[in-house]
Amino acid sequence: MSYVAIPYLHLLIAASMLVVAWAISWREGLGMGSDIAIGGVRAFLQLTAMGFVLGALFRHPEPGWVLLLLAVMLAVAAWNAAGRLKSRVPGLRLSMLLAIGFGASIPVATVILLVLQVKPWYQPQYIVPVAGMILGNAMSAAVLAGNRWLAELKLRRAEVEAALALGASPARASAAARREALRAAALPTVSAMMVVGVVQLPGMMTGQLIAGQDPGEAVRYQVVVMFMLSCGVTLASWALLTMLRKATFTSAEQLRPELF
Repeated sequence: MSYVAIPYLHLLIAASMLVVAWAISWREGLGMGSDIAIGGVRAFLQLTAMGFVLGALFRHPEPGWVLLLLAVMLAVAAWNAAGRLKSRVPGLRLSMLLAIGFGASIPVATVILLVLQVKPWYQPQYIVPVAGMILGNAMSAAVLAGNRWLAELKLRRAEVEAALALGASPARASAAARREALRAAALPTVSAMMVVGVVQLPGMMTGQLIAGQDPGEAVRYQVVVMFMLSCGVTLASWALLTMLRKATFTSAEQLRPELF
């Protein structure tokens, strides 16, 4: 089975598909035209730069450089996630950094050390793609969880304050909001697992199939990825909501009025 290379000229044909998204945004007045254009340019530049970085790492794999790249990826994910939250919660960037890092570290370590048993562990062709997938999904889940948490607290403010006035702890008073936030964060991944292989052939499997990998092996890799993502998004959302709960209530166990 031959591998089909994509010359840069053909990328222009692929880029023309962005025009469809831009046209719909313009026609419906979504105000996302500039975001689509800038996002397309940034995607090309960032992925091209990552290609050069990974090429250098593949030629000279060093644990220090691999860890530095992972740290940069985590920092960018946390910064972007914090910017997409619709509130200025105290210590938000640090909370995002810790939550996404925690959510990613456990499944990445499990996959690299126990499932794939990569030796040495820092081989970039394994750890960087695995970490990139889980960081991206953990970031999205954290944003969903954070925004849903704040929206639920705003919607249930009277209910929460009444419970606090009756002596309930912040954890108990906000338990319903927490459940809804966790459910919202986990739903995309759970929904994807329901239809993967029937409706959707995800990125890991598709990439391996295009590269000529045996379909059975590609399937096993994708199963590992789906399980990994489910774990990571749940851990990241849970950790973030634990920290946000402390940040959205005062030391006197009241909702911070400036956030709502």
